[in-house]
Amino acid sequence: MFDKLLEEDERVIELMAEREARGRVEGEARGEVRGKVDVLTTVIGTRFPTFAEEAHSKLLRVKQPEKLDTLAQLVVTAPDENALRWVLDSMVA
Repeated sequence: MFDKLLEEDERVIELMAEREARGRVEGEARGEVRGKVDVLTTVIGTRFPTFAEEAHSKLLRVKQPEKLDTLAQLVVTAPDENALRWVLDSMVA
């Protein structure tokens, strides 16, 4: 009875399609963030091996791709590990 309603009702079909699309977009955004975190962790590990694990933990708290882009610029220009620690502590809550 309800299966037929779910399969045939236009509004139900629209709502299900919207939710599916929204889920796909959210999943892609999470994947983008995760990819950027992984790249930043690799760069930090190359420059400052002893700080990589701690930095990775902090980077996992960042959810905005734009913020990770800004951090990427700061990671590659940080003069030393202490400067990078300060940057991450300042930008990552």
